[in-house]
Amino acid sequence: MASKISPFSRDLLKVLKVIFISILLLFVLIVAMNIYIHPGHSQGHYSYTVLIQGLSSYKGGLVNDIIVPIPMIEGEQVFSDVRFQNRSFGNWTPLLVMTENGKMLAFQTIGENLTDIEAVFHTGLPQSITKEELSEAFRSPLMIDDAGEEESGGNRTTYVILPEHLRPISGNATPISIQLNFSAHQYFSYSPKVDYRALASRKVPPGTTGIVPLKILTGSRSYPEETFGPLE
Repeated sequence: MASKISPFSRDLLKVLKVIFISILLLFVLIVAMNIYIHPGHSQGHYSYTVLIQGLSSYKGGLVNDIIVPIPMIEGEQVFSDVRFQNRSFGNWTPLLVMTENGKMLAFQTIGENLTDIEAVFHTGLPQSITKEELSEAFRSPLMIDDAGEEESGGNRTTYVILPEHLRPISGNATPISIQLNFSAHQYFSYSPKVDYRALASRKVPPGTTGIVPLKILTGSRSYPEETFGPLE
């Protein structure tokens, strides 16, 4: 005669089943959160932030392009073209353009009334890099002078291009603040967990248009305990 399972045993099996499902769901949630926090790669990622403020004090033309560099590592574009396409940031749309010195990223808007730009891009980091490699990220394209030499600033300068028709609305216009922040966030098991950052920034006085050189500074921090040290 087959033995019957007692009500207590059935209740215990139900409890164990609930516990197992809960643990499984928690594991899936942890994995999903890790992918969300480190987009594109579970062991590290690049981020590129373009922040241009003060534009509301200026007026543009019918079509306005503000052009910034595209980060490069060892001569290779860090972000694939698709990362920049079919995006919008407020009134600005990113577009890939070819300049006389190479491929760059344009932010385009229509109409005279301008707004600030705040754009962030992410992509995976396939392997660890050094701070020296990151410091070269804004070095493409290079600015070349009429003699065929790289323009002043050496290996610590990049540039943006402001529209030629950019004009202050009044005599009280504030400077335009430009900040390009390119970071590598590394979490590899075979190397120290560290963040590297290359920052190119400048406050541009009213009336400035065309090519605007920016000085490049770099910094690092051990992740996640430290804050970024002084940029140099």
